[in-house]
Amino acid sequence: MIWPYYFIYLILFFFSFLEVYTAGRIINSKKWLFLLILLLILFTGLRWDVGNDFISYVTAYKQLHTLTYHQYFEPTFVLLMKISPNVEFLFFIIALASLLLVYKYLFLQTKYPICSFFLYFSIYFIIFNIHILRQGLAISVVVMGLYYFEKRKILGLSLLALAITIHYSAAIILPILLLSKVAEKSRLSISAMVLITFGLLLVIVQFHLISNFVESLNLRYAKVYFDAHRDVGVYLSLGAFMYVLFALYIGLYYPFYLKRGMKQHVYFYWSSLLVYILCLSHSILTRLPYYGLIYFCILVPELFEIYQDKLAKLILFLLIALVSFLYLYKNINAGVAHLDYHTIFFK
Repeated sequence: MIWPYYFIYLILFFFSFLEVYTAGRIINSKKWLFLLILLLILFTGLRWDVGNDFISYVTAYKQLHTLTYHQYFEPTFVLLMKISPNVEFLFFIIALASLLLVYKYLFLQTKYPICSFFLYFSIYFIIFNIHILRQGLAISVVVMGLYYFEKRKILGLSLLALAITIHYSAAIILPILLLSKVAEKSRLSISAMVLITFGLLLVIVQFHLISNFVESLNLRYAKVYFDAHRDVGVYLSLGAFMYVLFALYIGLYYPFYLKRGMKQHVYFYWSSLLVYILCLSHSILTRLPYYGLIYFCILVPELFEIYQDKLAKLILFLLIALVSFLYLYKNINAGVAHLDYHTIFFK
């Protein structure tokens, strides 16, 4: 069944519209978002044989509990498998942790949390919470770590370290964080950042520099995908242009985001975008900057505070809904995604 994904989209569309167009007068956004998060936890936590990596996780779990384990998973994830009484519990606890963390430490950071979740569901949910579970969980822990980083650095860094033990790709957060701090301290304007990004976009895509470099290192991760011919460069995708154009838009309204207390989010988003552009010629590597691009979900809905006119808000909302639908449709239909939905009750 594919229709449940579109049904959830319609539910989120409805509640997002109420949240945006009535300015929260009809619904309590935080309470309704919590209920919607619970719906998604049940949806993904109770699934069976859904997701491209589902079989590999089930196989790894069985091997671990029969002493024949020879998979390549990070230590904290292996620990989660060890303490899980069955594989169904493993999937449910991952869904519970991943979605509750982004609920508390991401969506509640904006005035429009349901609209923020609407974007997350359409763009990232299938990737983070259905396909790449380990990285999805690591991203949620990183979001929590960055939330605490400005207030309690030791706790923040400890959580970032924990994320690396869930998925090694989380190590990319360290150079991204450093880059964002350098840009912030140097007072580099967002417009200048976008121009730098566009320049790198043209150079990197034209010469496939990063893709060729990774292949030359002969790393295990790179070797697997190159040998299996699973690498397909995404190059100048519409998604990449959307990220870049939105970064330019942020530059125009940067003082507004500054007043909203989102300075850290803006610089971290741009730094992740820069890494994303550097990785564009290698589709597997484009997963690395997801840790910062996820802030797209909370930066976009803040635009409703700029446009107070109801017609302008409606146009912006419909544009967001259109982009969300196109992303969801692509996530469901592109490639060989294994998304035919089944539950554990009907294996």
